Amino acid sequence: MWPFRRRAPAPEAPPAAAARLDRVPDPDLDAPEARVPRLRTDGFVDTLAGHGTDRDPRLGMYFLPDLLTEEQEIAIVRGSWLGKRIVGDIVDEAFRPGWELEIGEHAQARAANGDVAGVDEQYAEERKRNVRAAWKRLGVMKALRTALKWERAHGGAAIMLGLDDKQTKPDQKARDTAKLRWLRVIRARDLYPARYYTDPFADKYGEVELWQIIPSSRNGVSGPSPQLLVHESRLIIFGGDRVTDTVEQGQLPGFGDGVLMLVVAALRRFASAIDGMEITARRNGEPWWKVKGLPELLALDKGSGFTARAQAKEMARSALKTNVIDAEDEFGMATAPLTGYREVFEILKDELAAAGGMPKTILWGDTPGGIGDGSAGPRQDWYATVAAWAEDHALPPLERITQILMREDGGEPLEWEIELCPLWEASEKEEAEIEKLEADTDVALVAAQIVAPSQAAQRERWRKRFNLPEMGDALDPAAIPDDIRDPGADPNAPPPVDGGALPPAGEPVQATALNGAQMAGLLGIVRAVTAGEVPREAAIEIVLASVPTLSREQATRMIGPEDFKALAKPVPPAFGAPAAPQDQPPPDAKPKEPAP
Repeated sequence: MWPFRRRAPAPEAPPAAAARLDRVPDPDLDAPEARVPRLRTDGFVDTLAGHGTDRDPRLGMYFLPDLLTEEQEIAIVRGSWLGKRIVGDIVDEAFRPGWELEIGEHAQARAANGDVAGVDEQYAEERKRNVRAAWKRLGVMKALRTALKWERAHGGAAIMLGLDDKQTKPDQKARDTAKLRWLRVIRARDLYPARYYTDPFADKYGEVELWQIIPSSRNGVSGPSPQLLVHESRLIIFGGDRVTDTVEQGQLPGFGDGVLMLVVAALRRFASAIDGMEITARRNGEPWWKVKGLPELLALDKGSGFTARAQAKEMARSALKTNVIDAEDEFGMATAPLTGYREVFEILKDELAAAGGMPKTILWGDTPGGIGDGSAGPRQDWYATVAAWAEDHALPPLERITQILMREDGGEPLEWEIELCPLWEASEKEEAEIEKLEADTDVALVAAQIVAPSQAAQRERWRKRFNLPEMGDALDPAAIPDDIRDPGADPNAPPPVDGGALPPAGEPVQATALNGAQMAGLLGIVRAVTAGEVPREAAIEIVLASVPTLSREQATRMIGPEDFKALAKPVPPAFGAPAAPQDQPPPDAKPKEPAP
């Protein structure tokens, strides 16, 4: 055999007690060869030591999951506080802050089939109050929490929707106009797929179309009703965690696995360590008695010698309140060391936290050491995990129930959404720090003239604190003075040029007005003429050549009069020289002539 290709020995079949009793055996799935690869093509091979060959003991190992029956899962949730927290803490945390329904204001509304039709005559706040009242009346949040906990514990659950359309049977698709009357949470073991969608071009191909409800007995009482077929549109299915679309060992048809299967091994190891420490602690302080000649005492008259000696010792201890022994005997107390247990517990706690997907600060209440609050980071990570889990598991069924409620209350709005309220609540100190940062930011933006003070005042925090009126998204434009533009003129029209005449129709504004670069060039020509660098007549010709739309008269006015002289700038005093008094003219200034 090629050394890099070797066959592993076939493992034995798993014990029959590991499978659920309600699962039909499958020879193809239950065969050991179907679970363990027979061909290995990776790793090194040592034919002398047997490493990597058929004699390698490692190749005889294969993985089997810890399969649990529903009764075992119920016992773990009921009797283990760790199991109950791992199953239900993330659900309770997701529903703790509540859900916020947002509805947009529009003039139109959707009909029951989703098409835009009609007029939305109800205000958004009224619609939100009606939906919240229906949530409370139907017990929507309680039903969702129960179904999600059963899904995490047993691998699946369902909520039956009490839709009242008065025209269809339970095994038919519910109408869009049906009204929701009640909710009922059903266990996964009471449901069985009866029919699947078979159209390969349908969006639900391969999914369950009809479910068969088989009520199981409870507390020795038979089910409340006979078998019933229900259409999937009347159910909200919580399918559990599935790694494949086939029914694996230990799963119920149509459902997956719960979270307890992944943590039961860690729970068992932690409980065994706790029990072992308790037994060891109980053995601390056990007395021991070393008796000289014990074999002879036991052999004498069937142990009567030892019995008489033990009775004498107990009598002396009862009378003298102390142990009386022979000079050659020894008496002491046994001590069982408890060192090392703490390190073992920390390892097991880390394993449980990793298996349950919960930080140690949440599962155990541990606070990491160091400067500051070390639990803030893990707690925020936990809240982020809860928010992501709620968006994937809790939000879709809540949106479906809310959609039904809004359709029966005047139609579904065009824009609406449900958001999870914030899980993290900042302390007063954190709120003050955030407020200071926002105030400093607003001051900097106003000082840099990036925003106006009225725009900075529209921050939600300032409006709520100082009771400021709410303004529009844009500021109102200031009125244009009458001496600049005609009040009746079109505001989109270009400005008038050349004495108020508008540019010809179809001609761009750039052809009749100067841009910034042209204005800067003209100012440079004027400065050159004033400084005597360019003759005045030459400057006029340059302006006319640069801007053909200007007349010679306009260019002459731009250059200025011929007798224009710029005032000389004062010369600053030399370094270290005293400054000239402000009331005295500079030395090169001409004296003013007296007024006539």
